[in-house]
Amino acid sequence: MTLSQRTTILNSPPTDGDAGSGAAARAARKDAVLAARRDITRRAALDSGARQFATNGFEATKMAAVAADAGVSLKALYEVFASKADLFEAVIADRFEQHVTPVLAAPTPADAGPGEQVLTLITGVLAAMEADRSFFLLYVRGSEGVPEKLRAAGRDPYAAYVQQFHDRLAALIAAQPRLPHLAAEPAELAAALTASVIALARLAVTPPEPRPITDVAAAVRAIFGPVLLVDAAS
Repeated sequence: MTLSQRTTILNSPPTDGDAGSGAAARAARKDAVLAARRDITRRAALDSGARQFATNGFEATKMAAVAADAGVSLKALYEVFASKADLFEAVIADRFEQHVTPVLAAPTPADAGPGEQVLTLITGVLAAMEADRSFFLLYVRGSEGVPEKLRAAGRDPYAAYVQQFHDRLAALIAAQPRLPHLAAEPAELAAALTASVIALARLAVTPPEPRPITDVAAAVRAIFGPVLLVDAAS
């Protein structure tokens, strides 16, 4: 059941069916209220958590601050996320799936050259991340920000999503028959591109002068364009 459907249930007047079912109807309505509140709390906590983690880092972020920023009680927050590590993992997954997954899933421009398709994918991901600066800050800080609890359990959210980006790049490179001048294997080239993009992005957010994400995209094109955009026929 969607949140809008639950809201409709909450706001609808009792019907004859409600009256006839008695305790069962009241229990169903209570369940709908609790589910709707949980959805609202989760969404608010994810947005607040993204801001708090991006600004303060994992260690310095307090769940009480997340709750206050989200406008929910600390008790309600812990009912949705059992720990700060669980919230952190959910924030990374939520932001990546909102901003990056659609770009990775989208087809590349058919009329673009092979090297241009690779650059378009990279700059497209960066542009999508630009819509949410807090997510960009979280993403580019890399795996050193992952709580030990998650790393020990093999639940490193950065590693999982960086791997998705790498795999999409490798598949795109492997599908390009017109890049014979590149001696590296697709996976090796994708790994080099992934590491370089993350390194450039980290530089962009390093004090004292953080730079816009568009500068990262321009740097990627300037560095890799001369290699990727070589005409294979020449």
